[in-house]
Amino acid sequence: MRKILLRALCLIAALCAVAGAIACKDGSTESAGKFTVTYQSGEGSGRAYSVETDAGEHTLLTYTELNFTAPDGKEFDYWQIGNPKTAEKQAGDKITVSENVSVIAIWKSAGETPPAQQEFVVSYQPGEGSGTIYPVTVAAGEYTLLTYTEVNFTAPAGEYEFDYWQIGNPKTAEKQAG
Repeated sequence: MRKILLRALCLIAALCAVAGAIACKDGSTESAGKFTVTYQSGEGSGRAYSVETDAGEHTLLTYTELNFTAPDGKEFDYWQIGNPKTAEKQAGDKITVSENVSVIAIWKSAGETPPAQQEFVVSYQPGEGSGTIYPVTVAAGEYTLLTYTEVNFTAPAGEYEFDYWQIGNPKTAEKQAG
């Protein structure tokens, strides 16, 4: 009876060991249905950090939660998923885990300020109508022209009505409002 009980316990222990770990071709072991997400600091400093997770969604951590430090003159840009890269993600984003995955911190130059946006003045002039010059400061790029009533111009007396805005001096284009 003791032999049978001992054999049964050995069989149960062996089955638990097989169910708990699966040998991989590379000699490593994986828990059944569990994978490792390994965070690496990239050019920054800090020890790699591994999280064991079930297959499915994993929410990416922040680099500060992992005690990673940015390299001098740089700040965190994004997480590179995979090596080679398969995606770019931010902390808090979710990734789908179906295998072991590397998550690498990518850093960018700190304090880069975008170039100042150029501004221009569009000056509306009444032409043959009446009103005073109406200047509008606009950012570089596309601009929607105002109507002659929006700039308080009045068409000349008689049978006249607004036709178009003359662009440039001398005229380089004709444009309708809007």
